[in-house]
Amino acid sequence: MSSLHQPRIPKLLERRTPEIFMLWAFRTWVRAHEGETRQVPILRQGFEAAGIADGYALLDSALETVACTAHTPIHVNCPKCRVVTADEHDLLAATAGLQRGHRGEAQRLLAAWVPPAAVRLMLPHLTRFAQTLDAAGHRLPRRPMQPRETPPAADPLAAPRTGNGPTLH
Repeated sequence: MSSLHQPRIPKLLERRTPEIFMLWAFRTWVRAHEGETRQVPILRQGFEAAGIADGYALLDSALETVACTAHTPIHVNCPKCRVVTADEHDLLAATAGLQRGHRGEAQRLLAAWVPPAAVRLMLPHLTRFAQTLDAAGHRLPRRPMQPRETPPAADPLAAPRTGNGPTLH
């Protein structure tokens, strides 16, 4: 498909509040995972302010699975960046799909990052997170999907990958 026909990924300021919150949480979680531990209390406070204190542990469990099992770099921008990466867009799309009961769509998106067993491990946490957001009135809108190439099969003899790749900036 030519780039003229691909849907454009909306920038941060073109998004609704629940999407901005989720992007902030994802980006801040990555920062905390990279060693900026002072971000964890800020994350917890953000979840409490959004009325979904339980959501932090659910998102943390899902993202920890990604961080430990990702077979490809996941591109995540810093919390202040106005540009949304395709990977960030995919996490929003997977979560929006789970809010509507579209489990297969979420599985397909997450399988681009992690092996099938990891998808099965993280999906209950991400599903409960999506439901928690929705129950608190934070429904993510459906956005056009970005076309993606199918990831190559993981080499079982390759050294395990650590981390989820660097924050882009």
